Amino acid sequence: MWVLLLILLTAPPGMRERSVLETFRTESDCMAIRDTVEREMRKSYPIDEDYTVVCEYRVIPELPESPEAPVVPAPPEEPLIPALPETPRNIVFLTLLVILTLTLI
Repeated sequence: MWVLLLILLTAPPGMRERSVLETFRTESDCMAIRDTVEREMRKSYPIDEDYTVVCEYRVIPELPESPEAPVVPAPPEEPLIPALPETPRNIVFLTLLVILTLTLI
């Protein structure tokens, strides 16, 4: 299986250095999407070169065929951007942001 990865060269606290963006069956499918993602990232963030997007081959272990073998679910993926803690200060800020956005519309 081919995996498309976003690698942050200097990851901020609380964020993973490597994040799986998508999985593919073939290298050519992965490379096509990698090129698109890289092109769009360079357009959106022309100065920032603190990341790289790569395709990596990973071997997937075979699943057990016997029904007696336990199936362990994969842990949930962490979000790329951690959620803000719900503190009164953040709630006030987000409320003001929504009000400002609605008045500008």
